[in-house]
Amino acid sequence: MTASTKPVPGLNWLDPDAVRAWVKDVETNAETLIDVAEDQIDSPAKRMYGRAGARTKIDEAACSLREQIAFARRGLPDEGTP
Repeated sequence: MTASTKPVPGLNWLDPDAVRAWVKDVETNAETLIDVAEDQIDSPAKRMYGRAGARTKIDEAACSLREQIAFARRGLPDEGTP
């Protein structure tokens, strides 16, 4: 089996430390999305992020969340994967 065909490991749901780390990462990205959303509904004079900066933070956090969800799903048994 070559490196390109090896299955990518998923989250080990039986390892409490791994699950805690995964939850912390998800929480960090969720907080980023919430912070940017709250910033963008504030008046323009009070915003920390311009449109481009907000878009960059949203894109990065959203991409990371998608990767984290895929990682977690790979750790589920086949019957638990949607």
